[in-house]
Amino acid sequence: VDVQAFKTYMEFVDVESPSYVVIAPSHFIFKQDFSEMLQYHIKSRNDITVLYQNVTNLNDHALGADLLTIDENGRIVAFGKNRGKYKKGSLSLEAYCMDALTFRHLVEEASETSSLYSLSDIIADVVRALRVGSFQHHGYCACISTLKEYHEANMDLRQEKQLTKLIE
Repeated sequence: VDVQAFKTYMEFVDVESPSYVVIAPSHFIFKQDFSEMLQYHIKSRNDITVLYQNVTNLNDHALGADLLTIDENGRIVAFGKNRGKYKKGSLSLEAYCMDALTFRHLVEEASETSSLYSLSDIIADVVRALRVGSFQHHGYCACISTLKEYHEANMDLRQEKQLTKLIE
C-alpha cells in the first residue's frame, strides 16, 4: 500500500492514540495471531517488527514482493525484491508492528520522499538506522499479486488439507 493511503488513517491514530499499530496487507492470505507478534515486538524492543515466512517457491511466486536478509539475531539487515532468481528465501508478508509514533514518522518521511513510496520502501531505507526485527509466520500463506496466483490460491484452498492449515 502506498504511503498516501496511510496518511488518510492518521486521523484515526490521532483520535484513538494507540500505543502500537499493526499493519496487515490485503494481498496475502494467511492466519496470524498478531497479539503474539505484538508481545514479541515489545519484548525484543524492536522499533519495527516484520512478519516473514521462509519459502521455497520464490522462482515463480510472489514476484516483486520483498525479500529479507535476516542476521543470526533475527534482525533484518536488508530488503530486496523477488525477481525470481532464487527458489528459497525469507519473504516479507508485509505485516508490520511498531509504536504509533514510529508509524507516523515513517509515513511522513515516506510522503516527503516520493508519492510512489510504500511503507516497505521507507522501512528498507531506515533498516540500518532503526532496530528492525523479524517474526516468523508458520502455516499456510499465499501472495496474491497476479491473476495466476489468485487462481492457484483458490485451487489450494479447495483442498481440505490446505484449508485446514489456514483455519486451524
